[in-house]
Amino acid sequence: MVFFGKRGQAAMEFLVTYGWAFLVVLVMVGALAYFGVLNPQNLVSDRCIAPPGFSCEDYQVSATSGVTVKLKNGLGFTMYVM
Repeated sequence: MVFFGKRGQAAMEFLVTYGWAFLVVLVMVGALAYFGVLNPQNLVSDRCIAPPGFSCEDYQVSATSGVTVKLKNGLGFTMYVM
């Protein structure tokens, strides 16, 4: 006699157990996204900090054009950025 029921029961227990675990992880990620923890705007600073000798006049972060920074040279000599 061949019993296929035990193998099927083990498979169902596996799927149910890890299904609940997956659901819990999904709910946790959803909660983090809802409360803004996963928001990229929280990771970007609202100020521009330039190294000594430079002053930050303007900056912009955009999804389409990337990061644009306007610096003023206060070192007293010309610098070229490539």
